[in-house]
Amino acid sequence: MTNDDTPRDNNREASDHELTESEYITTVSTPNLVRTIASLLLGGAVGVMGFAIAPLLKVILLIVLAGAGLLFITIHPYRRDVSAAYMNRYGEYRTTARRLIPLFPDWLALMILPAIPMQGTFLGIIAFVVASVYNYLVFPWIDGTAYTQEPDTP
Repeated sequence: MTNDDTPRDNNREASDHELTESEYITTVSTPNLVRTIASLLLGGAVGVMGFAIAPLLKVILLIVLAGAGLLFITIHPYRRDVSAAYMNRYGEYRTTARRLIPLFPDWLALMILPAIPMQGTFLGIIAFVVASVYNYLVFPWIDGTAYTQEPDTP
């Protein structure tokens, strides 16, 4: 089932590329569980850089948390619908610069936080909260669902 309650026929021939209008996936919404967990994992990757811990441990936690967040987005079944809707609208599915720009503040925080001399629990928690909220708010642009919405859809 798609988000518009249109059933998809999974028994179609692989060579049958003609879709009726009701079979096109036009809009996809990110499941709230995916949005929340991935935002917390990406926020944790940023927040860990503010804690006063060994640099090697920071890098390990950063890689594990950011990798887990991006992997969680990538392997979730809703990604098939996102790909189909994106291809219906734009013809091909590929990562573009406009999908990476929302991650720029995360990258900037990852570069600036280690240079702040007063690192500690407070800075780490503040960075985690701010990054998690930011990622939650811009998540439709990070995972591409914002580009599948109709122009009049908020």
